[in-house]
Amino acid sequence: MVKNKSISALIAETKPKNSSGNYARLFGDEEIGGLITKIQSASIKAGYVLEEILTQKSTLIPNGDLDNFVEECNLGKYSGIFLCTGKMIRNSKYNVDGHEPDLIIFSLEKGRGVCHIVELKVGANFDTKKADGEKETLEICCSVLSSKLPFKTNFYLCSFHAESKEEIVSGLKGRFTENEVITGRELCKILNVNYAEVIKDESQFQRDNIIYFTRSVIENAKRKLYLISEENFYLENEE
Repeated sequence: MVKNKSISALIAETKPKNSSGNYARLFGDEEIGGLITKIQSASIKAGYVLEEILTQKSTLIPNGDLDNFVEECNLGKYSGIFLCTGKMIRNSKYNVDGHEPDLIIFSLEKGRGVCHIVELKVGANFDTKKADGEKETLEICCSVLSSKLPFKTNFYLCSFHAESKEEIVSGLKGRFTENEVITGRELCKILNVNYAEVIKDESQFQRDNIIYFTRSVIENAKRKLYLISEENFYLENEE
């Protein structure tokens, strides 16, 4: 389960900073528009929840200190799989000026090995402009970090819920090759994390979201139908 309660994909707990007037205009109703906005916001937060689950289940670099970790790797200290988060990268001398990836995974044997740069996505469908932007960002990260880190460096875009590399490449409009993408199962294998457990933890919000969404739709439908019936009553009496 996600231990950090500040990260939640519960629709009921979502408080969007801005409400989209487009949704309200689409339905002619502020409350229904607000519900759609909350759902959209919760959907975005689901990606952060997934990242938090993976972080909790992985072996992190000691003390979250990337600078010290690299120095000790140069002394041949570490062997195993170690995860470094985007925040840890930003707080180190290896930051990439706003282009930090979501995750860096070190696969090491006595301080030597491979550094996997990973951009984590929940879904697998992107428009062409978005796909181009993701590729450019990862290429910049890989170029900068490979020149600074004493490891062989590569990058992946991970579409966690995709079933195959082919699905991901298609969703990215062919901007990535199959060697540049991985599924969630493949990511968990690299991290030495149980994929089934991640899926189970990730689904913890679903039941509450279904209940909240269903109740909200029913309540709004009743309210809206009442208003419509009232409006029709007054129109009929005016005639």
